[in-house]
Amino acid sequence: MHPLKDHLYGNAKTAGWILLAAAGFLLWIACANVSHLLLARLTDRDRELAIRAFLGGSRARLIAQLFTESALLAALGCGGGMAIAFVLRRSILALTPYKLTGLASLPFDGRVLAFAVSVGVATVILFGALPAFRATQARLAASIKAGEAATVGGRGSARILSTLAAAEIAILLILSTGAGLTLKSFWGMRYRNLGISPDHLSAATVRLSGPRYRDDLQRFEFTQRLLEHARSIPGVESAAVTDAIPPGAWHATNVFEIQGRAPVPMGSGRRPIARFPRASPGLFAIFQIPLLKGRLFDSSDRLEVAVINRALAEKYFPGENPIGQHVRFGGPDTPWFEIIGIVGDVKLSGLNTTPEPAIYYSYNRQNALWEIGLILKSSFDASILAGEIRRAVAAIDPNQPISTIESVNARLSDSVSKPRFVAMLLCAFAALAGILGIVGVYGVMSCRVRWQLRELAVRQALGAQPRHVLQLVLGQGLAIIAVGITAGTAGSLALSRLLTSFLYN
Repeated sequence: MHPLKDHLYGNAKTAGWILLAAAGFLLWIACANVSHLLLARLTDRDRELAIRAFLGGSRARLIAQLFTESALLAALGCGGGMAIAFVLRRSILALTPYKLTGLASLPFDGRVLAFAVSVGVATVILFGALPAFRATQARLAASIKAGEAATVGGRGSARILSTLAAAEIAILLILSTGAGLTLKSFWGMRYRNLGISPDHLSAATVRLSGPRYRDDLQRFEFTQRLLEHARSIPGVESAAVTDAIPPGAWHATNVFEIQGRAPVPMGSGRRPIARFPRASPGLFAIFQIPLLKGRLFDSSDRLEVAVINRALAEKYFPGENPIGQHVRFGGPDTPWFEIIGIVGDVKLSGLNTTPEPAIYYSYNRQNALWEIGLILKSSFDASILAGEIRRAVAAIDPNQPISTIESVNARLSDSVSKPRFVAMLLCAFAALAGILGIVGVYGVMSCRVRWQLRELAVRQALGAQPRHVLQLVLGQGLAIIAVGITAGTAGSLALSRLLTSFLYN
């Protein structure tokens, strides 16, 4: 038993936090790059700031001026980002599979604006402070006399830029790891064995409604006539019905008893539990579910026979033969079902789940289907068969609507739409982070080389070969990259543990 909230909302909250963290990392890289540019720009303004201070400008006023400039940049960036978000909002919401979580109707209101402004203010405080405080530490006389970058581009600034660049590389590695893990999870779910062969299969769902179908016999006759009409559709090779079309989430689960075993007290948590899909005899053949032992039920069987899957046999009949044993579900007044066969496991609840114990039994006049899952095997696409299926239902009862008509492969694709959506966004974030990271490292190295021009010139004047100078510069860059990779690896390991509950292994 699972809470209704878990079924409706799933892991939307987890996915939201993952994407929010990814967006935060991307924002960090972008802001770090802007901080690089501001520091580089202030290098050219050393003399200007020194003269302002010499003429009586207090340090607080200089910091306020630089903060104002940073705030203007943040305001322009925030406004541009809001405009882009507003334009892309419809496209992104159209792609989201979280339809029941409120994402499909997210308003672009004051709360969004307030959050964006808060983020903008935070970025100004965190990243605008660095250039402002470093610039106001300039030595007046040295700056006025030099007339060039001599103070802001010192060792302290170089260390700060190197730290920011290493952090960018670490974040890039973490984002890439997250994108890779979610992509691997999606790929694993999409191409792992569901337990059935979905090719050339179409599925239609009919939910019987109205006072007429409160009677089991009426529902049974409707189902039988629907099967006859479906099998007569041109191009249809075979047809079957079930109330558990995989993959799905609303398949019935209940406790059951095994004849000859002591009853397990209610509330103990040890009572046998399984899914109970009802099916027509041809379901196993059309899904190509393998028969492992015994036989399958057919139209000549009496009503009280059942087929179990491998998961149930291994869990509740370990080391013994379940064929010929009896189970029942629904209380002491219900009949015992004889187990006549064992079939392969099917992931009834979805590709990201493990096969659950299941007991298949045939629907009948006393236990007819309310929700009919019609499975057709045909070389034609579901869209081509849709008209024929609607006509078949209308020929029996024109008042009964068809809920869905789609291929089983489409159902499989829909079942992995959420991890696919998260993987797609994370890959986009990782790609943007890669571009920004490359730009950031290039900017840092450019600043460092510019600040070291005198030092490098002196080295060459003292006899250093160009290759030695090149080795020095490359060594500094490789040191930054090594620190970033080390920190990013540690962060990636931590991230992989945090994503364990979200990802499919």
